[in-house]
Amino acid sequence: HVRETHKEDIKCEVCQKTFKRKDYLKQHMKTHAPERDVCRCPREGCGRTYTTVFNLQSHILSFHEERRPFTCEHPGCGKTFAMK
Repeated sequence: HVRETHKEDIKCEVCQKTFKRKDYLKQHMKTHAPERDVCRCPREGCGRTYTTVFNLQSHILSFHEERRPFTCEHPGCGKTFAMK
């Protein structure tokens, strides 16, 4: 109940981006680290990097393999995603 009814945005002190959950902010803060572990796209000539394996997998499926089997169920949206 508290999480849904009394939620307030959590703001990144570095870039002012807002998040709905503390763990999302925690993950985001890795992008501001001076040295950070990255997941590099293994596809030849791509060079994209991601801070999580999930984001890398999503990139490969949607960009390189053009697979987006999941559709937003919100009426009128229809946006598709590679990962659920």
